[in-house]
Amino acid sequence: KYNFVYFGNQCQNFKENFKGHIENKEVDSILHNTKFSIISEENFQSLFSLECITNHVNLFYDSSKMDKNHLTINNDKLLNIDYDNINLSIEKIENYIDNFNKLNKPFEKKDFNN
Repeated sequence: KYNFVYFGNQCQNFKENFKGHIENKEVDSILHNTKFSIISEENFQSLFSLECITNHVNLFYDSSKMDKNHLTINNDKLLNIDYDNINLSIEKIENYIDNFNKLNKPFEKKDFNN
């Protein structure tokens, strides 16, 4: 039902659609056609997260595991899920994917000088 790939470090017991460590050019190509991504809990401001934002990818993240950040406040493309509650997270992710055309919004422009 859903098409997905992942790259970087391989998840335990999950080998399907794993690309391994790939060049940035391939990352950019994948993200150009990506609607959603799940970012890792340890670093919201990673290069990968910024590349997702640049490519208008909707980002799933867990706000309870990240430092409070002005990017995460009132932005409809940053979608909060609970990494510790897998079933609820999957349900939310499926809902967002199934309702993409209705829920998708452009990134909000922020004034970082204030």
